[in-house]
Amino acid sequence: MSTLNPALFQEIADTIDTPTYIYDTNIFEERINQLQTALSENRNHICYALKANDCLALISLAAHSGIGADVVSAGELLKALRGGILPSDIVFSGAGKRREEIAMALEVGVRSLNIESKLELEIVTEEARAKRTVARIGVRLNPDVSVETHEYIATGAGEAKFGVTSTEAYELLLRASNDPNLDPVSLSFHIGSQIFDPEPVFVAAKRAAEVWRAAKVAGIELEDFDVGGGLGVPYMGENEPDLTAYSTPL
Repeated sequence: MSTLNPALFQEIADTIDTPTYIYDTNIFEERINQLQTALSENRNHICYALKANDCLALISLAAHSGIGADVVSAGELLKALRGGILPSDIVFSGAGKRREEIAMALEVGVRSLNIESKLELEIVTEEARAKRTVARIGVRLNPDVSVETHEYIATGAGEAKFGVTSTEAYELLLRASNDPNLDPVSLSFHIGSQIFDPEPVFVAAKRAAEVWRAAKVAGIELEDFDVGGGLGVPYMGENEPDLTAYSTPL
């Protein structure tokens, strides 16, 4: 709840015109600090999803706080860089990346390009070979986990368009490990947004861990276990998500 005087809002509207968006940067930084504290006992790399809000001032605050970014387009990648986030701290996710977006990600050297299909892996391979570089790739697993949230922001169920099955994920990682222009570094999943109950996240993580272990047996040493899913915002008076529960090791 904002502590600003309503009269100030009217003054801003009269001066700047509407629509005008006002963000409480103290709350934004407080949320980051809370998550960093909750995860402090575990090795972690927090990435702010620009799809939540790509206001450049907030991105700059995220960079200043030492966290990375998760982007899904060339525009978001450019904003993340402009906001001061290092390429090595940026994960490029999202289905349907254009070839030129993949090329841009390779040029700047992002932390990982999250692959969502065999075709996308082929395109990344072609671009990496053309640029004579090595693409750091992640594979997005569809863990086939449903969550209690709005159907339009649920992304981890089996019928969702995002990610690949466990078998496909393993095969893509294996294929990438045998290509000199690819470096498999990550396994990711994202089950949706507005999540208050951590249990579905744990279920998805356990399924992803099975793929991770299979890859390790095959000699593939991954770096990042990319846990995706938006913690719930209590718009309707819900209880705040328990960050301690989310950070408890499996």
